[in-house]
Amino acid sequence: MNQKNPKPPKLSNLDLNPRYKNAIPAIVPYERIKGALQSDNIADLLGIYSHFLRFDAQISSEFQKRRISLSRLPFMVESEDKTQQEFLEKLCSQPNFRRFLFDASSAIAYGFAPFILNWDLRENQVFPSLSYISTKFISSKEDRLFISMGSSQVFLGEREDVWVHFHPTDSGELIQQGLFYKVISIASLKYIALSKYMNYLDSLSIPPLVVKTEDINSEKDVEKMMEMLFNLRSNSIGIFDKNSVFELLSGNVDKGTFLDFIQYCDEAISKVITGQVLAGNSTQNGTQALGNIHDKIRKNTEEYDAALLSESIKGLLEKALKFNFATPAAFSFEMDTNTETDENEQMDVFVKLKQIGVDVPIEHLEQTFKIKGLQRSQSFSDDYGGSSENLALNSRSDTEEGALNKTLKTYALDKPLSDLALSDKKLQSQTETIKTQVLAITKKSRSFEGAYNKILRVFKGADFNMAEDVLFELISNATLKGELEGSSEGEF
Repeated sequence: MNQKNPKPPKLSNLDLNPRYKNAIPAIVPYERIKGALQSDNIADLLGIYSHFLRFDAQISSEFQKRRISLSRLPFMVESEDKTQQEFLEKLCSQPNFRRFLFDASSAIAYGFAPFILNWDLRENQVFPSLSYISTKFISSKEDRLFISMGSSQVFLGEREDVWVHFHPTDSGELIQQGLFYKVISIASLKYIALSKYMNYLDSLSIPPLVVKTEDINSEKDVEKMMEMLFNLRSNSIGIFDKNSVFELLSGNVDKGTFLDFIQYCDEAISKVITGQVLAGNSTQNGTQALGNIHDKIRKNTEEYDAALLSESIKGLLEKALKFNFATPAAFSFEMDTNTETDENEQMDVFVKLKQIGVDVPIEHLEQTFKIKGLQRSQSFSDDYGGSSENLALNSRSDTEEGALNKTLKTYALDKPLSDLALSDKKLQSQTETIKTQVLAITKKSRSFEGAYNKILRVFKGADFNMAEDVLFELISNATLKGELEGSSEGEF
């Protein structure tokens, strides 16, 4: 690939003036929340959400879990061109790249994460330099994001010096694509309940103080008595005639109901953000099963986040390649969640394929397990026919070895071993000899372990592999026949 002389573009003139920040409200009445949810301007919602984020530990902790889980994932970048591969690896290994991933993960809450995009020229190469744009500067109009610069509105989607990662969690308009829209709806109910309960406690938590006396004869005595009563720090005070009748009115606010409602709101917030609370509100069916379901949901969410962020970052890397190379080669960028398939199950498949004579390409193993530079070790080769004792077997033609593997591994369970035939007489003779020896060993053995240990001592190399296969097939035939006839064969 031809590398061109890089010339970084001009620096961004986007001015994030603190004068144009959107204010975070100190008090959030419910009417204001309703108005913000019904409006088309995202600025009001962002201010209310910042208020909740500061005071509600449930919201901040749940989003933090999901962001940390995403930004800590390992990533893989691969290019068809070696020179470009080195450049991409150098770009992604910069000290601030992981911080950039964490800032980009803020889009999980808002549905977007905007950055000022500048370019640095270092060692004759151009690298992107990104600065996160706080949501305090963001407003929206007609489903487009903008920031204010004096009396003008700068729409972010129309500038080359701005890079935005979009992370929708729902379909619809821009405001509805962010999780914070749903979180505000639930958190506002929790906020109202807390406010009303605090007002109730403030008004009725301290019982009123009632004084009955006959020693007050003037207004001055009343004032003096009131002053003395206020010094007792009662929330309300009254002075009445001694013959007056008083009834204490108690509120119908139940503490248990209040706490249950707060718990309901917290669980709903967790479900919206991470799918937590064990994927349900009840653990009566067992916490282990529900925990497994919850973990699966968490993995699915992590895969979704990683897929969206990987796609956006790939677009950013494409821009960097265009500034540094005349003809950028195809490449891939992927955040590895390591949850596409269970590695243990995948390895079992590869082992079984090897046992029936199918070689799995190293390239496929590297792609599956995300490990570069895999090589077959000498011990592995010895175990599977690579030792000096197996040179004769390995030197056979592909046709002969394929015939042998096919014969040893495709026994028809409803046919006796004597029905097996090989096209190659030499291989057939070798197999029949081993088969006869294994049958003799099994007749003298009282257990599978005894037969297996005897075979282990008698046979070596490829002969042992064939003997082991014959032993396993004998067990399979005996088991199947026993199930069909109601009795077992052999003396294991």
